[in-house]
Amino acid sequence: MATSLDNLKIGGFYIWQNTDSFRFGTDAVLLYNFIKMKPNDRIIDLCSGSGAVPLLLLAGDKAERVTALEIQRESCRLCRKSAVFNGCADRLETVCGDVTKISDFFCGGQFDAVSVNPPYYPRGQGILPPEESVAVARHELLCTLKDVLAACRYYYQQTGRRLTFEYSLVGGVNDSEEDAAELCALTEGINCHINLIPVNPIKERDFVQSNHAAIAAFQKRLEKGGVNVTIRREMGRDID
Repeated sequence: MATSLDNLKIGGFYIWQNTDSFRFGTDAVLLYNFIKMKPNDRIIDLCSGSGAVPLLLLAGDKAERVTALEIQRESCRLCRKSAVFNGCADRLETVCGDVTKISDFFCGGQFDAVSVNPPYYPRGQGILPPEESVAVARHELLCTLKDVLAACRYYYQQTGRRLTFEYSLVGGVNDSEEDAAELCALTEGINCHINLIPVNPIKERDFVQSNHAAIAAFQKRLEKGGVNVTIRREMGRDID
């Protein structure tokens, strides 16, 4: 299987990736930018893939040590290879395991923060890629959103620390009051804060930004459900 060594363009770090398998995109970079940590916080990244987010955290000096949990063995191998290449093997621990059995690998209170960029297509939706590793990364084949949230609940139960979720609002796709009610149900029992991010229009995609009325109604429905919520300032609209 062919691999490539790609420049992360932060801190002089590079990442090994398969050329014909799942490769990290802008969502990993956005997640890295969203993460706020205190000095010496211990963080675990779930569904890590080949380690883009953990490597970015180390490259940007946001974390002293990171643990990556990933179920695909080849992705774990590349994550470890990248850690050695970047001279941070002593600071990046890669664990090959199932997020649905997270309590089998880690004890309560072991981490101060958790990050995750889970598969985003529910089973049966979207076109299933022929490459298995890509399908597993993008589709809920080995874990679902509810499985990931169960791991988040485990984190909260063990630490008592609040979690932050970033929710991108796409007009006519996931910005209805029914969607807000579903989000309330998904996060029930988790002490969390939700950042609503109105997506910027992208000419290459069919994404449309939610109108102000829809955004306000979505926020109101979340607050009615007892969820702490903030509408994030739009960024990047002027980038071509």
